[in-house]
Amino acid sequence: MEILSPSILQGAWNMALVLTGLSTLVLAVIVAVRWQAQTAVRRAADFREQAEPLVTAYLAGREEYEVVATVLQRDPEAALLLLMEISEQISPSGREPLRELFSSLPLRAKEISALQSRDWQRRLQAASRLAYLGDGDSTAALLNALGDPVLSVRLAAARSLGQLGKADAITPIVLAFDLPGEMNQRRVAEALLTFGSAAVPPLLAMLADPQGTHSDNAINLAARVMGHLRAPEAVQPLTKLLDHAEFRVRLNAIRSLGLIGDHGSADDIARLAADSAWEVRNVVMQALGRLRSDKHLDLLVCALHDSSWWVRFSAAQALWQLGDAGRTALTSAMTGDTDRYARDMSRQILEEHGAITAREAHTS
Repeated sequence: MEILSPSILQGAWNMALVLTGLSTLVLAVIVAVRWQAQTAVRRAADFREQAEPLVTAYLAGREEYEVVATVLQRDPEAALLLLMEISEQISPSGREPLRELFSSLPLRAKEISALQSRDWQRRLQAASRLAYLGDGDSTAALLNALGDPVLSVRLAAARSLGQLGKADAITPIVLAFDLPGEMNQRRVAEALLTFGSAAVPPLLAMLADPQGTHSDNAINLAARVMGHLRAPEAVQPLTKLLDHAEFRVRLNAIRSLGLIGDHGSADDIARLAADSAWEVRNVVMQALGRLRSDKHLDLLVCALHDSSWWVRFSAAQALWQLGDAGRTALTSAMTGDTDRYARDMSRQILEEHGAITAREAHTS
């Protein structure tokens, strides 16, 4: 067997030394990173242990602002996270004292600058944080963020403007989200609802000009939000939208009239019981049930024969909501209607509400 030459042995030894050195270096880096992480966790825990009771005492009127602000400013990032957490745990009416503490943190300029970051997740974080960090330059920066190419960032900016109570931002928000689609409309509506009643005047102005400046998407969104705000002053413009060419606008106008609860609009809503879009017919039945419109009982009974399962279901639910007269109509349809679908739907609703037993449902 040939003996390895000294040069080969020396090379192997040198390689072993290099690998040992690299392993030692990697181990040292791992230990250092873990030590730093553990130190950061301990530091955060120590800060929270000191700061949280002070904030709680401040909210209860037992501690001075200057004392609490001084402690919070020692670690602004940790303080921001703590205040945001506390803010979410208390009622909106109790958050006002926190505004001064948020404003004491020297972070607003940093977050405004972060809205220009190349990292969309950092922009999203900044847009959300500025809702807590107070007014001033935040409003202009958030309005600019409504033009962000990432939808989530625009939504975060809209919600923050709502939390800051900037009613002037409502129209720009609607125009920034000229988007179709149920999910998109729902998310923007949720952002607009943070404004509360302050959203009513600008949205009314949009509804007053449905065929002019604003798109169908904008009109649809305004109609949708009015219902959730239960704004009675929107009844007249919403009623005019019942003849709109876009079926989604008609749909949300009907839905909102039902939510507002204006009984005088029941006849106008009932006109669309034969609408070409089943989605519209469906919300007609829902609205008539919500309005307890017993004068339209015959219309609801006829809708039990609709070609759409959802329309039949909503009509049967509406009949149940009418009380004794509607329930009598359901029982009659279950036992005597010539249409199998009307019988089945009537039976389903009566059984679901416990008006008949499962045995009765199967033997009727």
